[in-house]
Amino acid sequence: MNSHFIKLKMIFFKIGDKRMKKVLSILSAFAIVCTSTAFYSATNKISASAAEQTTDEFYDDFSSGTLDPDKWLVAYKNWGGKVTENGEKVDYNSGVIPQNVSVQNGKLVLTGNGNLYQGDLKGVNKDGSQRADGKRTGAAIATKDYYASGSYEVVAKVSPELGACSAIWTFEYEEDWDTGAITNHEIDIEMPGRPNAEKTNQSYQYALCNTWIGENEGEYRTGYTDIGVNQADGAFHKYRFDWHTGDENEEARVEFYFDDVLVYTSKEYIPTNAGRLWLGLWFPNSWAGTPDFETSDFEIDSVKITPFHEAGDTAQNETYPEDGWGNLEDISHKSSVQGDVNADGVFDVADVVLLQKWLLTVPDTNLADWKAADFCEDDTLNVLDLCRMKQKLTSIESPTNQVYVKNTEELKAALENAKAGDEIILAEGEYVYSGDTPKGYMFTGTADGTEEKPIILRSENPEQPAILSGFSTAENYVLSISGDWWEIKDLKVTNAQKGIMIDNSNHTKIKNCEVYHIGSEGIHLRDNSSNCLIESCNVHDTGVVSPGYGEAIYVGSAESTTEYGHECHYNTIRNCKLGPNVAAEHVDIKEYTIGTTVENCTFDGTGMSGENYAKSFINIKGNDCIIRNNVGYRNSCTAIQRAFEQNNVVDGWGQNASVYGNQVYMDTATNALGKKMYFLNAWDCSATVWDNFMAYDGELFSVDHEDDHWNYYNCNLLTYGSN
Repeated sequence: MNSHFIKLKMIFFKIGDKRMKKVLSILSAFAIVCTSTAFYSATNKISASAAEQTTDEFYDDFSSGTLDPDKWLVAYKNWGGKVTENGEKVDYNSGVIPQNVSVQNGKLVLTGNGNLYQGDLKGVNKDGSQRADGKRTGAAIATKDYYASGSYEVVAKVSPELGACSAIWTFEYEEDWDTGAITNHEIDIEMPGRPNAEKTNQSYQYALCNTWIGENEGEYRTGYTDIGVNQADGAFHKYRFDWHTGDENEEARVEFYFDDVLVYTSKEYIPTNAGRLWLGLWFPNSWAGTPDFETSDFEIDSVKITPFHEAGDTAQNETYPEDGWGNLEDISHKSSVQGDVNADGVFDVADVVLLQKWLLTVPDTNLADWKAADFCEDDTLNVLDLCRMKQKLTSIESPTNQVYVKNTEELKAALENAKAGDEIILAEGEYVYSGDTPKGYMFTGTADGTEEKPIILRSENPEQPAILSGFSTAENYVLSISGDWWEIKDLKVTNAQKGIMIDNSNHTKIKNCEVYHIGSEGIHLRDNSSNCLIESCNVHDTGVVSPGYGEAIYVGSAESTTEYGHECHYNTIRNCKLGPNVAAEHVDIKEYTIGTTVENCTFDGTGMSGENYAKSFINIKGNDCIIRNNVGYRNSCTAIQRAFEQNNVVDGWGQNASVYGNQVYMDTATNALGKKMYFLNAWDCSATVWDNFMAYDGELFSVDHEDDHWNYYNCNLLTYGSN
């Protein structure tokens, strides 16, 4: 962390009937005594003997549906850097608040509100005053008890957005009130990280692994740690550090593990004092990137602390007032399901009964998510909401229908008869298409799901995905979907002319799928398919028959195509691994498309053919595209002549791209034709760029220097943005 928490003594007041309005208003906050470094109350000073470290093993998997008050505290405070606004120094972020903490579906969820947040929540300044808005507001919790040497293990899915820091840390703070000297015993895992001390080149392939015994130079160590794996891949990972305070048998050290692989060891500035374990999502000033998003989540599946009880352990000796804590009852009880007042993820008769008992003031009746029952949307719960709740329940069709399939014919039948709410579950094995292939489509789904009841197609065991296969890379499509609101996940798709084809399908999601050994393109969003998501997919070995048409992911259709609609808008490609042996571009975004986002992806250029003008990782021909936080490796592929390319093949298109936070490794400064190896090649195409980095045969360097613009950006309509 930024280590030096500024402490506040807060007084909270509630206004109104919580049952009726559930409105928390912070009316007053004050600091007791101010020193140069902290707010302090002599009456709240904690003596060295007030709390010894806990010896028992700690474990929580959040299966209770809420935070256990015997285990956790929730933070309401602010720390971090300042910025200058209107000639005054102001807090960069809006602190951490209880309302951004929730437990959903057995997971702790810490939510961060980025620069695009427009909601009602408001943050807090360091002086206790309420912020004007909730931008750059995070969440944090801490154990009630203190722990020293031990193994600290957190299974979590980090926030995938640059600008927000997903952090796991121990913390204990002392201050000499006579001298002002600060001692903070602290160990951190923070992501995103970066490869060196420069506050640039942030990536989820890196983490900051820190040890502290103070805040002055020579009192802390930062390990700029290459994890080797993109942590923002949409998966849960195990984060662990083993803290040894030292004894006759153990050297004092902290070992940092990622998915049980030792990646860094610190032997300097090793804390000894017991501290609380913190989990948080917060907004540092600049060093984590720019938070250009609305909201993002840091999800925690489980927390485990196994004490070592080494001789070097010392009791905590915190001297700052025990303040800066919120009320656990103020945490959010979010549910994505309207009517789900018990927050179990399902709206059913149990929710109706619970609301009815609550309205009748039956003792010990509590609503986990009162807002889910506000059907009248007036911030008040009464009998009208109950009536509408009953109407909704009776109007809902039968619950999700799970259809288990174990062979090709059963799968074909399940797809043909699919309806909203169906979950088609594939047993392990290979499903090789046989029989007629109307229009060249093999496994085909045409029904529409809904937002509340999508049609799901998935493997029963994600660790052993079912394989959907054609019978020749020269013909046919393996999987064709032409209905709205589908979820396709945990599948392998192979051995046909095209892999997954999405036609006239909106709000469809393709997640954690592997597409490979395909004659032409791997995944294609086509024929007016909009608001779709391709996430955490691995596409490789495409174009094995037609290299010039072997894109990994293809969005839209070319101008010359007349049989399909061109309006494929606001699609997102996220956390995907594309390549090796993608014969054409990794992502081809066609003209007439709007708002395609490609983020947090990794491109392996090995095997690109260069046919049909395939010269770059991404070819942008649509408008308002966002290309951010991706990593590309040319891997000596001579076909790749620039990292990214933008073209206006149709007047008015190929415009207004935002390209930022990307890293590309291009091997050489000149391509096979002896021309400069541009980061972005665009002509008569407008683009805004910032925080981009490139390497030739050495270390990454910034390409965002206006004085040598033409060395890296071959673009006559270029604008330099900022974070």
